[in-house]
Amino acid sequence: MKPIKFLACLLTALAAVGLASCDKTIYDDEGDCVVRYQVRFVYDYNLKYADAFAHEVQAVTLYVVDRDGDIVWRKSESGPQLAEEGYAMEVEVAPGTYSLLAWCSSENPTTFRVGEEENAASAAGDAAGTPATESAAQSCRSLKANFFTETHADGSLHIGREGEPLDRLFHACETNVEFPAADEGTFTHTLHLTKDTNHFVISLLQLSGEPIAREQIAFEIIDDNAHLDWDNRPILGRPVTYHPWYTASVDADLSTQPVAQAAQTARPAALPALTPARADNGSYAGVIAELTTSRLMYANRDNTILRAYRTDTGKTIVSIRLIDALLLVRGYENSIKLTEQQYLDYEDEYSLTFFLDENHKWLYGVIQIESWRVIYYETDLE
Repeated sequence: MKPIKFLACLLTALAAVGLASCDKTIYDDEGDCVVRYQVRFVYDYNLKYADAFAHEVQAVTLYVVDRDGDIVWRKSESGPQLAEEGYAMEVEVAPGTYSLLAWCSSENPTTFRVGEEENAASAAGDAAGTPATESAAQSCRSLKANFFTETHADGSLHIGREGEPLDRLFHACETNVEFPAADEGTFTHTLHLTKDTNHFVISLLQLSGEPIAREQIAFEIIDDNAHLDWDNRPILGRPVTYHPWYTASVDADLSTQPVAQAAQTARPAALPALTPARADNGSYAGVIAELTTSRLMYANRDNTILRAYRTDTGKTIVSIRLIDALLLVRGYENSIKLTEQQYLDYEDEYSLTFFLDENHKWLYGVIQIESWRVIYYETDLE
Protein backbone atom coordinates (compact mmCIF):
# COMPACT_ATOMS: atom_id res chain seq x y z
CA MET A 1 0.00 0.00 0.00
CA LYS A 2 1.35 3.42 -0.87
CA PRO A 3 2.19 5.68 2.10
CA ILE A 4 -0.24 8.43 1.07
CA LYS A 5 -3.13 6.00 0.63
CA PHE A 6 -2.33 4.32 3.94
CA LEU A 7 -2.28 7.68 5.75
CA ALA A 8 -5.66 8.63 4.26
CA CYS A 9 -7.19 5.35 5.44
CA LEU A 10 -5.72 5.82 8.90
CA LEU A 11 -7.12 9.34 9.25
CA THR A 12 -10.55 8.17 8.10
CA ALA A 13 -10.54 5.36 10.67
CA LEU A 14 -9.49 7.69 13.48
CA ALA A 15 -12.22 10.15 12.55
CA ALA A 16 -14.81 7.37 12.64
CA VAL A 17 -13.61 6.31 16.10
CA GLY A 18 -13.78 9.90 17.29
CA LEU A 19 -17.37 10.30 16.10
CA ALA A 20 -18.40 6.98 17.66
CA SER A 21 -16.97 7.95 21.05
CA CYS A 22 -18.15 11.56 21.08
CA ASP A 23 -19.05 11.54 24.77
CA LYS A 24 -15.51 10.60 25.76
CA THR A 25 -13.70 13.16 23.65
CA ILE A 26 -12.75 16.64 24.88
CA TYR A 27 -13.29 19.45 22.37
CA ASP A 28 -12.29 23.09 22.45
CA ASP A 29 -15.81 23.96 21.32
CA GLU A 30 -18.06 23.42 24.34
CA GLY A 31 -21.08 22.95 22.10
CA ASP A 32 -19.78 19.74 20.55
CA CYS A 33 -21.14 16.44 21.83
CA VAL A 34 -23.13 17.99 24.67
CA VAL A 35 -26.78 17.11 25.25
CA ARG A 36 -28.75 19.70 27.21
CA TYR A 37 -32.36 19.50 28.36
CA GLN A 38 -34.15 22.73 29.30
CA VAL A 39 -37.60 23.81 30.41
CA ARG A 40 -38.88 27.27 29.57
CA PHE A 41 -41.76 28.82 31.51
CA VAL A 42 -44.39 31.01 29.89
CA TYR A 43 -47.34 32.80 31.46
CA ASP A 44 -49.52 33.72 28.51
CA TYR A 45 -52.78 32.30 29.82
CA ASN A 46 -54.09 35.82 30.39
CA LEU A 47 -56.47 38.14 28.57
CA LYS A 48 -53.59 40.02 26.95
CA TYR A 49 -52.45 36.73 25.39
CA ALA A 50 -48.88 37.90 26.05
CA ASP A 51 -46.10 36.32 28.09
CA ALA A 52 -46.04 38.01 31.51
CA PHE A 53 -43.74 35.48 33.17
CA ALA A 54 -40.84 37.89 33.76
CA HIS A 55 -43.15 40.42 35.42
CA GLU A 56 -45.33 38.08 37.47
CA VAL A 57 -43.15 35.15 38.56
CA GLN A 58 -40.14 35.35 40.89
CA ALA A 59 -39.79 31.72 42.02
CA VAL A 60 -40.17 28.38 40.22
CA THR A 61 -40.00 24.77 41.35
CA LEU A 62 -40.01 22.06 38.72
CA TYR A 63 -40.64 18.37 39.35
CA VAL A 64 -39.82 15.68 36.77
CA VAL A 65 -42.04 12.63 37.20
CA ASP A 66 -41.55 9.16 35.70
CA ARG A 67 -44.20 6.84 34.27
CA ASP A 68 -44.86 5.36 37.74
CA GLY A 69 -45.81 8.77 39.11
CA ASP A 70 -42.63 9.11 41.18
CA ILE A 71 -40.57 12.28 41.27
CA VAL A 72 -37.13 11.52 39.81
CA TRP A 73 -35.71 15.07 39.80
CA ARG A 74 -36.58 18.48 41.20
CA LYS A 75 -35.14 21.95 41.19
CA SER A 76 -36.02 25.44 42.47
CA GLU A 77 -34.78 28.77 41.15
CA SER A 78 -35.70 32.33 42.09
CA GLY A 79 -34.58 35.92 41.84
CA PRO A 80 -33.63 38.30 39.02
CA GLN A 81 -32.42 35.52 36.72
CA LEU A 82 -36.04 34.57 36.03
CA ALA A 83 -36.61 37.96 34.38
CA GLU A 84 -33.62 37.62 32.07
CA GLU A 85 -34.38 37.22 28.38
CA GLY A 86 -34.16 33.60 27.31
CA TYR A 87 -34.35 32.20 30.84
CA ALA A 88 -34.78 28.43 30.94
CA MET A 89 -34.11 25.88 33.67
CA GLU A 90 -31.47 23.24 32.99
CA VAL A 91 -32.85 19.74 33.59
CA GLU A 92 -30.51 16.86 34.37
CA VAL A 93 -32.28 13.57 33.72
CA ALA A 94 -31.67 10.49 31.62
CA PRO A 95 -33.29 10.44 28.18
CA GLY A 96 -36.88 9.30 28.35
CA THR A 97 -40.53 10.28 28.56
CA TYR A 98 -41.68 12.13 31.66
CA SER A 99 -44.39 14.31 33.15
CA LEU A 100 -43.46 17.85 34.21
CA LEU A 101 -45.16 19.56 37.13
CA ALA A 102 -44.37 23.11 38.26
CA TRP A 103 -45.52 25.31 41.12
CA CYS A 104 -44.40 28.93 40.71
CA SER A 105 -44.97 32.05 42.79
CA SER A 106 -43.87 35.44 43.93
CA GLU A 107 -40.56 35.36 45.78
CA ASN A 108 -40.35 33.84 49.27
CA PRO A 109 -44.06 32.96 49.61
CA THR A 110 -45.41 32.79 53.14
CA THR A 111 -49.14 32.20 52.60
CA PHE A 112 -49.04 28.64 51.20
CA ARG A 113 -46.89 25.54 51.06
CA VAL A 114 -46.51 22.75 48.52
CA GLY A 115 -46.39 19.07 49.47
CA GLU A 116 -47.58 17.15 52.51
CA GLU A 117 -44.96 14.40 52.64
CA GLU A 118 -41.86 16.09 51.26
CA ASN A 119 -38.62 14.89 52.81
CA ALA A 120 -36.81 17.79 54.45
CA ALA A 121 -33.41 16.66 53.21
CA SER A 122 -34.54 16.46 49.60
CA ALA A 123 -36.25 19.84 49.85
CA ALA A 124 -33.04 21.43 51.06
CA GLY A 125 -31.28 20.32 47.90
CA ASP A 126 -33.89 21.63 45.47
CA ALA A 127 -31.96 24.78 44.59
CA ALA A 128 -29.10 22.80 43.09
CA GLY A 129 -31.30 20.31 41.25
CA THR A 130 -31.43 16.90 42.87
CA PRO A 131 -32.36 13.40 41.79
CA ALA A 132 -34.82 11.64 44.09
CA THR A 133 -33.04 8.96 46.10
CA GLU A 134 -34.86 5.86 47.31
CA SER A 135 -35.19 7.33 50.81
CA ALA A 136 -36.51 10.61 49.44
CA ALA A 137 -38.83 9.11 46.81
CA GLN A 138 -42.07 11.03 46.58
CA SER A 139 -45.19 10.62 44.50
CA CYS A 140 -46.33 13.60 42.45
CA ARG A 141 -49.74 13.16 44.09
CA SER A 142 -48.29 14.58 47.29
CA LEU A 143 -47.52 17.89 45.56
CA LYS A 144 -50.59 19.73 46.75
CA ALA A 145 -50.64 23.49 47.23
CA ASN A 146 -52.27 24.43 50.53
CA PHE A 147 -53.05 28.00 51.48
CA PHE A 148 -52.66 28.57 55.21
CA THR A 149 -56.00 28.93 57.00
CA GLU A 150 -57.16 29.86 60.48
CA THR A 151 -59.71 27.66 62.20
CA HIS A 152 -62.34 29.44 64.27
CA ALA A 153 -64.09 28.01 67.31
CA ASP A 154 -66.94 26.70 65.17
CA GLY A 155 -64.50 24.78 62.98
CA SER A 156 -64.83 27.10 59.98
CA LEU A 157 -61.75 27.97 57.93
CA HIS A 158 -60.71 31.55 57.24
CA ILE A 159 -58.08 33.35 55.14
CA GLY A 160 -57.20 37.02 55.20
CA ARG A 161 -55.42 39.36 57.54
CA GLU A 162 -54.95 43.09 57.18
CA GLY A 163 -51.87 43.86 55.13
CA GLU A 164 -51.29 40.22 54.09
CA PRO A 165 -52.51 39.44 50.56
CA LEU A 166 -52.01 35.92 49.28
CA ASP A 167 -48.78 35.29 47.41
CA ARG A 168 -49.19 34.83 43.69
CA LEU A 169 -49.38 31.15 42.79
CA PHE A 170 -49.02 29.50 39.38
CA HIS A 171 -49.29 25.91 38.22
CA ALA A 172 -48.39 23.84 35.16
CA CYS A 173 -48.55 20.12 34.47
CA GLU A 174 -47.88 18.28 31.23
CA THR A 175 -47.58 14.58 30.50
CA ASN A 176 -45.66 12.63 27.86
CA VAL A 177 -42.80 15.09 27.58
CA GLU A 178 -39.88 13.50 25.75
CA PHE A 179 -36.24 14.27 26.45
CA PRO A 180 -34.74 12.39 23.50
CA ALA A 181 -31.54 10.39 23.36
CA ALA A 182 -29.03 12.17 21.14
CA ASP A 183 -25.31 12.64 20.59
CA GLU A 184 -25.55 16.40 20.98
CA GLY A 185 -27.93 19.33 20.96
CA THR A 186 -30.18 21.44 23.20
CA PHE A 187 -33.77 20.30 23.65
CA THR A 188 -36.13 22.85 25.17
CA HIS A 189 -39.69 22.20 26.31
CA THR A 190 -42.12 25.02 27.12
CA LEU A 191 -44.53 24.90 30.07
CA HIS A 192 -47.53 27.24 30.06
CA LEU A 193 -48.54 28.43 33.53
CA THR A 194 -52.02 28.97 34.92
CA LYS A 195 -52.39 31.69 37.55
CA ASP A 196 -54.31 30.43 40.56
CA THR A 197 -54.71 33.62 42.62
CA ASN A 198 -57.27 36.34 41.99
CA HIS A 199 -57.35 39.95 43.18
CA PHE A 200 -60.71 41.58 43.95
CA VAL A 201 -61.53 45.22 44.58
CA ILE A 202 -65.06 45.48 46.02
CA SER A 203 -66.66 48.91 46.41
CA LEU A 204 -69.85 49.95 48.18
CA LEU A 205 -70.75 53.45 46.97
CA GLN A 206 -73.36 55.39 48.94
CA LEU A 207 -75.05 57.88 46.64
CA SER A 208 -76.31 60.10 49.47
CA GLY A 209 -72.79 61.35 50.07
CA GLU A 210 -72.89 60.42 53.75
CA PRO A 211 -69.57 58.87 54.80
CA ILE A 212 -69.35 55.20 55.78
CA ALA A 213 -66.75 54.11 58.30
CA ARG A 214 -64.85 51.10 57.10
CA GLU A 215 -65.56 49.38 60.42
CA GLN A 216 -69.29 49.47 59.62
CA ILE A 217 -69.03 47.04 56.69
CA ALA A 218 -67.61 43.51 56.50
CA PHE A 219 -66.79 41.77 53.24
CA GLU A 220 -66.25 38.09 52.58
CA ILE A 221 -65.96 35.61 49.72
CA ILE A 222 -66.94 32.03 50.51
CA ASP A 223 -65.51 29.23 48.37
CA ASP A 224 -64.03 25.73 48.61
CA ASN A 225 -60.59 26.14 47.06
CA ALA A 226 -57.95 26.65 49.76
CA HIS A 227 -56.32 23.30 48.92
CA LEU A 228 -55.25 22.55 45.34
CA ASP A 229 -54.35 19.04 44.24
CA TRP A 230 -51.28 18.16 42.17
CA ASP A 231 -53.34 18.58 38.98
CA ASN A 232 -54.54 22.05 40.10
CA ARG A 233 -58.09 20.97 40.93
CA PRO A 234 -59.41 22.15 44.30
CA ILE A 235 -59.75 19.45 46.95
CA LEU A 236 -63.36 19.92 47.96
CA GLY A 237 -64.95 19.40 51.31
CA ARG A 238 -63.70 22.24 53.52
CA PRO A 239 -65.23 25.61 52.59
CA VAL A 240 -63.16 28.67 53.40
CA THR A 241 -64.09 32.30 54.01
CA TYR A 242 -61.79 34.94 52.53
CA HIS A 243 -61.54 38.29 54.31
CA PRO A 244 -60.09 41.59 53.07
CA TRP A 245 -56.42 42.39 53.50
CA TYR A 246 -57.21 46.06 52.89
CA THR A 247 -60.26 48.23 53.59
CA ALA A 248 -60.74 51.98 53.48
CA SER A 249 -63.41 54.64 53.54
CA VAL A 250 -63.44 56.66 50.34
CA ASP A 251 -65.14 59.80 49.10
CA ALA A 252 -65.09 61.90 45.95
CA ASP A 253 -66.63 65.07 44.56
CA LEU A 254 -68.24 64.17 41.26
CA SER A 255 -70.29 67.33 40.89
CA THR A 256 -69.12 67.85 37.32
CA GLN A 257 -70.45 64.41 36.34
CA PRO A 258 -74.19 63.99 35.58
CA VAL A 259 -74.23 60.78 37.60
CA ALA A 260 -77.96 60.49 38.23
CA GLN A 261 -78.80 61.31 34.62
CA ALA A 262 -76.29 58.78 33.27
CA ALA A 263 -77.62 56.13 35.61
CA GLN A 264 -81.19 56.77 34.43
CA THR A 265 -80.36 56.45 30.75
CA ALA A 266 -78.46 53.20 31.39
CA ARG A 267 -81.45 51.52 33.04
CA PRO A 268 -84.27 49.68 31.19
CA ALA A 269 -87.46 51.68 30.91
CA ALA A 270 -89.36 49.08 32.95
CA LEU A 271 -87.34 49.86 36.07
CA PRO A 272 -88.10 52.84 38.29
CA ALA A 273 -85.94 55.91 37.80
CA LEU A 274 -82.82 56.13 39.91
CA THR A 275 -83.19 59.18 42.12
CA PRO A 276 -80.73 58.78 44.97
CA ALA A 277 -80.74 61.16 47.90
CA ARG A 278 -77.50 62.85 46.91
CA ALA A 279 -75.75 65.66 48.72
CA ASP A 280 -76.15 69.01 46.92
CA ASN A 281 -72.39 69.43 46.56
CA GLY A 282 -72.15 66.28 44.41
CA SER A 283 -70.04 64.31 46.87
CA TYR A 284 -70.17 60.52 47.07
CA ALA A 285 -68.79 58.22 49.73
CA GLY A 286 -68.28 54.56 50.35
CA VAL A 287 -66.02 51.72 51.43
CA ILE A 288 -63.63 49.65 49.35
CA ALA A 289 -62.08 46.31 50.19
CA GLU A 290 -59.35 44.26 48.55
CA LEU A 291 -59.31 40.48 48.80
CA THR A 292 -57.23 37.71 47.26
CA THR A 293 -58.62 34.24 46.62
CA SER A 294 -57.42 30.93 45.27
CA ARG A 295 -58.47 29.50 41.90
CA LEU A 296 -62.09 30.05 40.87
CA MET A 297 -63.86 27.00 39.45
CA TYR A 298 -66.86 27.18 37.14
CA ALA A 299 -68.00 23.74 38.35
CA ASN A 300 -68.28 25.14 41.89
CA ARG A 301 -70.09 28.34 40.90
CA ASP A 302 -73.18 27.65 43.00
CA ASN A 303 -71.09 27.65 46.18
CA THR A 304 -68.91 30.70 45.51
CA ILE A 305 -70.57 33.60 47.30
CA LEU A 306 -69.66 37.27 47.71
CA ARG A 307 -71.27 38.90 50.72
CA ALA A 308 -71.14 42.32 52.39
CA TYR A 309 -72.97 43.03 55.63
CA ARG A 310 -73.27 45.56 58.44
CA THR A 311 -71.11 44.76 61.42
CA ASP A 312 -73.46 46.39 63.93
CA THR A 313 -76.60 44.46 63.00
CA GLY A 314 -75.25 41.57 60.92
CA LYS A 315 -77.76 42.49 58.22
CA THR A 316 -76.73 41.48 54.71
CA ILE A 317 -76.29 44.33 52.24
CA VAL A 318 -75.11 42.32 49.22
CA SER A 319 -75.06 38.57 48.62
CA ILE A 320 -74.50 37.17 45.12
CA ARG A 321 -73.18 34.09 43.37
CA LEU A 322 -69.84 35.58 42.48
CA ILE A 323 -68.79 33.47 39.49
CA ASP A 324 -72.14 33.93 37.76
CA ALA A 325 -71.75 37.68 38.17
CA LEU A 326 -68.19 37.68 36.80
CA LEU A 327 -69.20 35.69 33.74
CA LEU A 328 -71.92 38.19 32.87
CA VAL A 329 -69.24 40.50 31.46
CA ARG A 330 -67.17 37.87 29.64
CA GLY A 331 -68.04 39.56 26.37
CA TYR A 332 -68.38 38.34 22.79
CA GLU A 333 -64.74 37.77 21.90
CA ASN A 334 -63.85 35.95 25.12
CA SER A 335 -66.99 33.83 24.79
CA ILE A 336 -65.78 32.62 21.40
CA LYS A 337 -62.14 32.03 22.36
CA LEU A 338 -62.51 30.71 25.90
CA THR A 339 -64.68 28.35 27.90
CA GLU A 340 -66.10 29.58 31.19
CA GLN A 341 -63.26 27.92 33.12
CA GLN A 342 -60.61 29.28 30.79
CA TYR A 343 -61.98 32.80 31.24
CA LEU A 344 -61.81 32.45 35.01
CA ASP A 345 -58.20 31.23 34.70
CA TYR A 346 -57.15 33.93 32.24
CA GLU A 347 -58.65 36.82 34.22
CA ASP A 348 -57.11 37.56 37.61
CA GLU A 349 -58.17 41.14 38.40
CA TYR A 350 -61.80 41.94 39.21
CA SER A 351 -63.49 45.16 40.23
CA LEU A 352 -67.10 45.23 41.43
CA THR A 353 -69.03 48.29 42.60
CA PHE A 354 -72.40 48.20 44.37
CA PHE A 355 -74.53 51.33 44.73
CA LEU A 356 -76.34 51.97 48.02
CA ASP A 357 -79.03 54.41 49.08
CA GLU A 358 -78.93 56.45 52.28
CA ASN A 359 -80.16 53.42 54.26
CA HIS A 360 -77.32 51.17 53.07
CA LYS A 361 -79.69 49.30 50.78
CA TRP A 362 -78.41 47.95 47.49
CA LEU A 363 -80.14 49.99 44.78
CA TYR A 364 -82.20 47.77 42.47
CA GLY A 365 -79.47 45.17 42.17
CA VAL A 366 -77.18 47.40 40.09
CA ILE A 367 -73.55 46.22 39.90
CA GLN A 368 -70.66 47.84 38.11
CA ILE A 369 -68.26 45.01 37.06
CA GLU A 370 -65.15 46.42 35.40
CA SER A 371 -66.61 48.91 32.87
CA TRP A 372 -69.97 47.11 32.60
CA ARG A 373 -73.17 48.09 34.37
CA VAL A 374 -75.17 44.95 35.20
CA ILE A 375 -78.76 44.80 36.42
CA TYR A 376 -78.93 41.80 38.76
CA TYR A 377 -82.46 40.56 39.51
CA GLU A 378 -82.01 37.35 41.49
CA THR A 379 -81.16 38.72 44.94
CA ASP A 380 -83.75 39.57 47.56
CA LEU A 381 -82.86 43.04 48.80
CA GLU A 382 -85.09 42.95 51.86
